[in-house]
Amino acid sequence: MNTIQERHETLIKECQHKLLNMKSEILNRSRFLLREFRGRENISGDEADMVNYVLAEQNYLREQSRLQTRLVEIDQALERILRGTFGICEETEENIE
Repeated sequence: MNTIQERHETLIKECQHKLLNMKSEILNRSRFLLREFRGRENISGDEADMVNYVLAEQNYLREQSRLQTRLVEIDQALERILRGTFGICEETEENIE
């Protein structure tokens, strides 16, 4: 029978694995978006193309910002795992179930 500590360690390892997978997926998504955006750089110069380019650029930057925020949150969670504080409320310092 597993002790509480063993179950806790297993859960932490599972969380770490999921976080690393999420990080990998986000980095892949970010690279894909960059390639997709760079593929639009050859615009003909007419007004409609310029508007479409600016809109695509805004969408690209917004999505990259969102992905960057998620990466920071994941890195912070991974850091808490390394410090041994993952699963502990930062405000109350109580265990999170």
